[in-house]
Amino acid sequence: MLFGHAEKLTLIVPMWSSGFRSGIQFGDFKELVAWILKENNSPEYFAMIVWPIWNQRNQVRLQHPCCALHLIPQLSKDQLEEFLAMQPPPKPPPILTRVCWRPPPPGFVKVNFDEVVFSEENKAGAGIVIRNREGFVLSSQSQQLNQAYSPSAIEAIATHTGLQLATKLGFTQAVLEGDSLTLMSSQQH
Repeated sequence: MLFGHAEKLTLIVPMWSSGFRSGIQFGDFKELVAWILKENNSPEYFAMIVWPIWNQRNQVRLQHPCCALHLIPQLSKDQLEEFLAMQPPPKPPPILTRVCWRPPPPGFVKVNFDEVVFSEENKAGAGIVIRNREGFVLSSQSQQLNQAYSPSAIEAIATHTGLQLATKLGFTQAVLEGDSLTLMSSQQH
């Protein structure tokens, strides 16, 4: 469950009182962290409170001045408020639009094409599907490119390959459909 900044801060005191100090015992720090993450017990607050405790321990060990232990919870809460205030607001979920295939006009075929980039492998690919008005696949082709071109360059290659395939199959009237608005608008002129 996602909480806003105010909700997280109002959960801190009850969580600290009932969760951390309720008698639950941990064999080591790793078990404690696993419990915090599993129970979603504000890992941000946990980090903010563990740091001053660790710092306090080191100050005492090195015989340096340190703050009073009873101030650590409020100091941690203040640091958490500052941390949360600096976080960007959560992004809204993406809006998904449903794309429906539309048939070409009578006497035409539709050439759909798309591209893919495999940047880790420095390769790209293009896919072409030719359909008739009823949506039946008349031909399809995929093409591997041994270089990671830009998406618009790959779309241009896919357009060219799709037109070649349509011509080779004897189709003289085709509707092109791809993702690139720049490429598609240039094809209409």
